[in-house]
Amino acid sequence: MAAVPVELPPLVDRQEEVARIAEALDAAERGEGRLLLLRGEAGCGKTRLAQEAAVQAQRRAFATGFGTALSESVVPYHPWREALDGLGLGRILEENPPPRLLGLYVLVSEDGITAKVERDGKGPPPSAVAAARAYVSGTRAPEAEVTEEGRLSFLSLGSHRAIIHRGDGFQILAIVEGREDEAFLSDVRGITRELESSPGESRVVGKAKVGPGTSAEAVLRRFLEMGKYEGIDHVRGDPKLRQARLFEQVALGLSRKSEASPQLVAVDDLQWANPLSLALLQYVARNTREDRVLLVGAYRVEEAGLRPHLKDALAKLEQDRQPAGLLVSGLPREEMRRLAEVFLGPHALPSEFLDLLWRETQGYPLFIREVLRGLQDDGAIRARAGVKRLDRRMELLAIPARVREAIRIRLERLPKGERRLLDAAAACGTRFTASLLAKVAGGDEAGVLSDLISLVRVHGLLRQTEDGFAFDHPAVQEVAYEALPADTRHAHHIAAAQWLELVGGPVEDVAEHYYRARDPHAVPKLIEAAAESVARYGNVEAIRLYEEALELPLSPSETRTVFEGLAAAYDTTGERDRALAIFRKGLETVLGAKDRAFLLARTALVHVEKGEFEPASREGKAALSLVESEDCQEKALALFALGEAARGTGRSTDAFDFHAGALAMRDRVADQEGT
Repeated sequence: MAAVPVELPPLVDRQEEVARIAEALDAAERGEGRLLLLRGEAGCGKTRLAQEAAVQAQRRAFATGFGTALSESVVPYHPWREALDGLGLGRILEENPPPRLLGLYVLVSEDGITAKVERDGKGPPPSAVAAARAYVSGTRAPEAEVTEEGRLSFLSLGSHRAIIHRGDGFQILAIVEGREDEAFLSDVRGITRELESSPGESRVVGKAKVGPGTSAEAVLRRFLEMGKYEGIDHVRGDPKLRQARLFEQVALGLSRKSEASPQLVAVDDLQWANPLSLALLQYVARNTREDRVLLVGAYRVEEAGLRPHLKDALAKLEQDRQPAGLLVSGLPREEMRRLAEVFLGPHALPSEFLDLLWRETQGYPLFIREVLRGLQDDGAIRARAGVKRLDRRMELLAIPARVREAIRIRLERLPKGERRLLDAAAACGTRFTASLLAKVAGGDEAGVLSDLISLVRVHGLLRQTEDGFAFDHPAVQEVAYEALPADTRHAHHIAAAQWLELVGGPVEDVAEHYYRARDPHAVPKLIEAAAESVARYGNVEAIRLYEEALELPLSPSETRTVFEGLAAAYDTTGERDRALAIFRKGLETVLGAKDRAFLLARTALVHVEKGEFEPASREGKAALSLVESEDCQEKALALFALGEAARGTGRSTDAFDFHAGALAMRDRVADQEGT
């Protein structure tokens, strides 16, 4: 679990919070799925408590996954990918098509195969069946890679996979092409339950009998012939169904894994999670209530009212009666001496100073740490005889009034080279690799690594992660980034975008860096990222990306694409008035006859969806008038819109004529998709 450091600082006066975490873990162990939300202001200790929940869960033999939403990332499901990877479920987010089922078998150790069904003429290769039988009998075929998870075993056999589920006195074997998904595994387990639940005297699986008049083979054949596992991805072209399938797969995966060991999923910094990640959290919380699953989330309370998607998600969770909320506040005055010892080691700081520090910091650990480190860097706190002491009169101390100011002062005291590197890192984001930072900062990777280690070990501003580095707290990155001059930001973002593009980084991250640099390369990347979001039913994310594109100079073709995509995304989310407003704004910008005809026809279709058939007919006629003398896709769309308007008002003959004209035009211009 890379996001949780091996050595964590001790908790100070968090007995109540730890007890609440223990209660939630107890409930999850009993099979009462829970969602525990940690909320509080920046620097109050939410992340440390989420890490403590993960550590306590590991001590209880929970499987744990920890993810963090990043302010700079718009990659869908990013925090979930990180958490699910830690649980061995990361492949779910790859959205592979369902497997193609080739054969199903009932195996009994003393009798071998007692029932089987295979796809007609296209069953599995005998070698795959033989390897699976050998595994069941206790000898592993050398060519098979075996993974075991509870009652399930998986054998990789070249292009085929064997899935074995152990029942009471028998085993179900399925051989597939492709990769099994969680829905398939759930269905295989359902076959086992059906065979296990047959009437006692009639249940003789070894001789292929299940119940009165029912054979095991009939159960297997029904499953093979239901058409669900043909290796065809039926929902790939439907974003809404695609999202529903992915959500179901995540919940099913956590439920299955929880049978072998309880599961903890922690997602930090929910205030920066994109709407897809928040929707997935809500779905999983609702659908794992009877599983050994604990979900832990953390967010800044000051951001909840400013980020509508978080606010909406929290409201929906309340409606589901889901979250157990835990407000994380500052520490009490009596714990200040102990907390200072956590940050400084042995000390003899006077009580008057600790009183002042508590009043100014409200007991927030991050703020206290930054103030103490700043005073130490400034020489106001020094070590004498192995003990840290205050070395300056209190009236001469300048304790910053806010945590960001404390961080700013610390950053100003960094050596020039390390500050330059930290600034470049801030442009990369809250997490980054040494290779990316070397490209952005313009240095060699070896030298950059040396300075990074200093920022980790000497200054405590960064920490190492499994695959790179991260700011010790997001507030440090925010302060450093805000202090960057505009031209420096621009250069860093361009360098980051070019490097990510070169190494095949996520298009969303490439687009965001180009966008922050206000570079023309941002537009095609934003359009590409928005289209990918729409394909995942991430319409809210697509709206954000298209609106960012509108802030930049657009070519005529890009203008049409962005306005159409933005309006379509609003239309899909049910905001049809917003969609119409976007189309109207587009018509003020777009000058070409075909482009205007296209936007007018799309406007007409939104009016049809709203049941406003007169405006739909008017806009459709206006669109047709612009391209009436041409054969083009835009003319076909205008005719189709007029047909829909006519159909809505009961003019069936006109509707038929318009639709027939649209179809003929599509054929003439070879628009197969439109047809």
